[in-house]
Amino acid sequence: MNLTCSRPKLIMIASIFAILVFSGKALGRRAIPDNNLAYPVLIMTKHATGSGVFYRHAGKYYLVTARHVLFENTYVSLSDLPKNLRPPAHLLRKLSFDKKLKHLSFFGTMSQNEKDEITSLVPDNTSFINKITELYILSQMLKLKSKKAILISYAPDLNEKAASELSVDFEALNKANLILYNKFRDIAAVELGKVSKNKDGGYQIRYYKKAVKKISGPRSSVQLSEPSTKKFEDVLVGNEVYIFGYPTSLSISPEIDIKRPLLRKGVVAGKNEIYKTIILDCPVVFGNSGGLVLEVEDDSAGGKKFRAIGIISKFVPFLKDDWKENSDYSIRDRENKLIKKIRKSLDRIENNTFGVCEKCGEDISFARLKARPVTMHCIDCKTKEEAAERAL
Repeated sequence: MNLTCSRPKLIMIASIFAILVFSGKALGRRAIPDNNLAYPVLIMTKHATGSGVFYRHAGKYYLVTARHVLFENTYVSLSDLPKNLRPPAHLLRKLSFDKKLKHLSFFGTMSQNEKDEITSLVPDNTSFINKITELYILSQMLKLKSKKAILISYAPDLNEKAASELSVDFEALNKANLILYNKFRDIAAVELGKVSKNKDGGYQIRYYKKAVKKISGPRSSVQLSEPSTKKFEDVLVGNEVYIFGYPTSLSISPEIDIKRPLLRKGVVAGKNEIYKTIILDCPVVFGNSGGLVLEVEDDSAGGKKFRAIGIISKFVPFLKDDWKENSDYSIRDRENKLIKKIRKSLDRIENNTFGVCEKCGEDISFARLKARPVTMHCIDCKTKEEAAERAL
């Protein structure tokens, strides 16, 4: 190799060497705190999966998720809906009819007032009133989707790659009244044990032995607590949000490891003051249900605060006939292309052709090399190339 290099070339060599040496390491600050990446919990049952988050409160240790991840929606068989049935908006979001399965379903627990309101819409239809009465009774005792589950999470230390696995007996916990859920909102909390603070400032978790067993993985975990949450009225429309979860419905792609969480980024698009729900401009898929949502807020000191504002309940559907859902996730190979370009630049340094345009043979300006060390074309040739591409 020719050891006589001009100053611009020495600077470019240093730049490329730094990229190669430090590729794979964080060269800057992450957009969110490192330990926040350990928030998501994968809930794996025999029939389905969902997402959740651990939460500590008043000495208790909980798994918080969407209620529908744990419990079945109640339904009754019905040949068809009455033609004159026109439920108001607040009931439409809970009452649904599947024409193919002939199932009339109710989301959550039906109140007496809701039952009376639905039946008053068709007072002369005795058959339908009887079905609503049956649905009302069934909804008072929600049924677990699965008796047992495996909970998978990761340690706050990003160098620890092993997953932490817990075996949980939902049936035993439910019988002991340790699964709490809101009858009218899609949220549930499973009490897994008790938590206490150690002398070193960490937390010790004592699981209920008969229902929760540690299978494998690190002991440390990240839990939400009340100071890291935000009330509905304090959520700011327009702020950025991150969604944490395990979108297991993307398993068709070999690049997706369904046992590793993925992030989504969006914004708070609006708030519904009637239902106390938050609308996010951020795509979700099946498997995201129960996943944590963090809002990003600028603080007075010029930094950022990350606080939990809720969990994913559902996505907003649109009218469709025959279409395929796009997950909006993509596999990016740009980093691989960059590494290839860096290697080519190193070869050109070895051949003493670095900084020379491959097309015209003229020197590439120092300003261009400084801005883009891996470039192989001068600005004039690159401009002509891009103009030709646009003309196609």
